[in-house]
Amino acid sequence: MPHLISRRCSACQQWFSFPYQFRFARKFCSRPCANLGRKHVMTKRVFLNMFDRSAGPESCWLFQGHLNKEQYGRISFQGKRWIAHRLVYALLHPDFDMELRICHTCDNPPCGNPRHLFQGTVKDNAQDALKKGRLSIRYGEDCPAAKLTVCDVLTIRALHGKERCLDLAARYHVNRNTIGRIWRRLSWKHPP
Repeated sequence: MPHLISRRCSACQQWFSFPYQFRFARKFCSRPCANLGRKHVMTKRVFLNMFDRSAGPESCWLFQGHLNKEQYGRISFQGKRWIAHRLVYALLHPDFDMELRICHTCDNPPCGNPRHLFQGTVKDNAQDALKKGRLSIRYGEDCPAAKLTVCDVLTIRALHGKERCLDLAARYHVNRNTIGRIWRRLSWKHPP
């Protein structure tokens, strides 16, 4: 019979026994307790190792791990892929709502400083970006997807009631709903 030793579990604080040869490896009584221990270590790693906090508490804390093409930090935590600043916010705010966005006041995607993060809707985020001049809304011909010009729109409006919607749609290579929206001034509102 192998020699057994006893130790307190690092997670649940219960006493457990195991063979002597595993004395350096065993810190947890079971796999669930070991997983709890890993989660705690991962939380510390997110805060301590994966963000550069050397510039101070008020500056941006830049994520040092993998960045996606939009420059947001990506990390796996408890079997789920997270955007790093969302994970920081979720760990610090128990009232975190997964449906809402986590926005930056500093407009720096790799930043994970909790003082620079706030929770908001998609609309809040877009209004914040528009207010700061980071979002350009292009109307009419300035929009890259535009198929019509201002001259085309004025012509379409002038032909309202004189030509069928389907005929105009075929001529200008747009959907008939687009012609109807132009006539009702729901789209292309800016030309007189």
